[in-house]
Amino acid sequence: MWRAASAFTVSFPCEKYPQSKINLLAVCCSATTIAPAGLREGDSRCTDQDLNILGPAIAELHEDPPWKIPFASARTFNWVLQRLESLVLAESLLLYMLQESKDRPSLLPDRMTLNTVLACYSKASRKKSGAAESAYRLFHQWQDWYGKGLLAEDVDLVSYNTVLSAFAKAGIPNRAEAVFRDLESRAATDQAFQPDAVSYSALLNAFAIVGDIE
Repeated sequence: MWRAASAFTVSFPCEKYPQSKINLLAVCCSATTIAPAGLREGDSRCTDQDLNILGPAIAELHEDPPWKIPFASARTFNWVLQRLESLVLAESLLLYMLQESKDRPSLLPDRMTLNTVLACYSKASRKKSGAAESAYRLFHQWQDWYGKGLLAEDVDLVSYNTVLSAFAKAGIPNRAEAVFRDLESRAATDQAFQPDAVSYSALLNAFAIVGDIE
């Protein structure tokens, strides 16, 4: 049994997305299936403009079973998160899930939610100042929530690698190295956190970007 969502204290910066769009997105995520007409199997992104057609289009059924997603679940929200281009909307959707999970436990964010939002920060870190640090704060906050029993799943190797990548893209090698050292420390007691090729590549890229790979 997880504590009420009201116990979630968010320290990472989140810009508030227009509530009207959040409400529309929530309606879409509560549908029994996700198959908007504008998104076919090969599509991977969902822009703000797409949200305008999601409402009426969401009722359309897709014949491929994997597209049929349980009613109002974190899995449904994760599907939408993976297709968003807007970092602000991704942040707002995460906050919505945290807030609503108090009364709707099925919306409690899981590790996939975390890694998807972290990926949004990582993609934005080249151009958006502070995006890498925001990724780290969410990453750190998530571990705190998990430690307090608020969440069912802790961070994993993918989480670490995504934050490493964010600092690499932002050109902040010292922060990337600190995350890598923390990863090595966890690997000493848990083999699931053993750094892999992605981890080392992200660390090298962080120093290469600033011209220091000695």
